[in-house]
Amino acid sequence: MSVHEDRAARQGFDAERLARVEARIARDVAAEVYDGCELVVARRGDVVLEVSHGFADRGAGRRVEASQPFFTMSVGKQFTVATVLQRIERGELALTTRVADVIPEFAARGKDRITVAQILTHTSGLATMHPDGVAQDKTGDLETVVAATCASRGSRRASRATSRPRTTTAARWWLRGVAT
Repeated sequence: MSVHEDRAARQGFDAERLARVEARIARDVAAEVYDGCELVVARRGDVVLEVSHGFADRGAGRRVEASQPFFTMSVGKQFTVATVLQRIERGELALTTRVADVIPEFAARGKDRITVAQILTHTSGLATMHPDGVAQDKTGDLETVVAATCASRGSRRASRATSRPRTTTAARWWLRGVAT
């Protein structure tokens, strides 16, 4: 079983309910509700449930492995924004914080004035694609994407206008890195 009962109890989780989550995932994959998933539940860094079920590629028969990258499009944006806002609430960041104040390498090639607010509101002026030189199999590697974003050039002028340039996926990866 993937439920760590002793940890679950120590962290205030009901191990039986966690086991039901795991069983439901297994049933859903078997019923082809979705192909597969990986789920990790933790509190204060203490992992209480680790689940990897189903297929990364059902057609090829390739199973989900631990730390399996999934192409989720924009699903994670709301989690990233919530985490960044929590850091702002705790006083660790501000909407006016320049990205380069947190990651000095980001200032390269004209990106020194881009703020957290501009990243969150898609007004940073960065291109809307992955940065050049990042192979498809590396798009899930936070350090690779952040390094490539730092080395990239802002393609458009940052704006406060209503017609706003969109923020790159890579910039959102930066936010994920800062948030976590």
